[in-house]
Amino acid sequence: MSNPPADTSAAGGRAETAPRAYEFGPYRLEPRLHRLLRNSDPVPLTPKAFDTLLALIERRDRVVEKAELMRLVWPDSFLEEANLSQTIFVLRKTLGDGPDGRPFIDTVPRRGYRFAAEVRAERVKPAPPGRPPQPRRVYRVAAVAAAVLVVAALGWFQFSSGRMVSGTPAAIESLVVLPFESLSAGTEQNYLADSMMDALITNLGQIGGLRVQRSAGRVT
Repeated sequence: MSNPPADTSAAGGRAETAPRAYEFGPYRLEPRLHRLLRNSDPVPLTPKAFDTLLALIERRDRVVEKAELMRLVWPDSFLEEANLSQTIFVLRKTLGDGPDGRPFIDTVPRRGYRFAAEVRAERVKPAPPGRPPQPRRVYRVAAVAAAVLVVAALGWFQFSSGRMVSGTPAAIESLVVLPFESLSAGTEQNYLADSMMDALITNLGQIGGLRVQRSAGRVT
């Protein structure tokens, strides 16, 4: 079957992503996990009953015609209206009555059904504008690039020192790496900065004859 269209709304000319969950009464419906919870306890529903409930909740601002509901939930099947009525009956029996003593699903005679309870949509908080999330792969690439720069600097230092010290060129045998300081707030950014430092130490440790150590201090 094809899933019901995502619940989107325009905000500043941009469509919001579908809610992560819907909450009504003691229930929580999670579309992506295909799960219905009652006070954190799973509620068993058949796939078609779940899809019917989701379709009604997503269109809770209006009456959903019977033909539209059958087309949404059973797009590739010929379904009699009695089958839809049976699915609605099972949903009502499973959900029980709402806090006001009324069923969660209303029947509109000769038309269809409407979800009658108040619904709270839980959405994923968007990232702050101007600061898109950085993939961790970028930090790995940056760590490799930093290691290359450090190796180049070491080579230049050894070459310059070798020209100033007569006889044998000076050699660097050990190196201390200071932790990176994240300029962004949040523990996630600190974790990525630490991961970048670990990657840098790993890359430098592959240089033969060079001992690499981690410093407990942090660059400020």
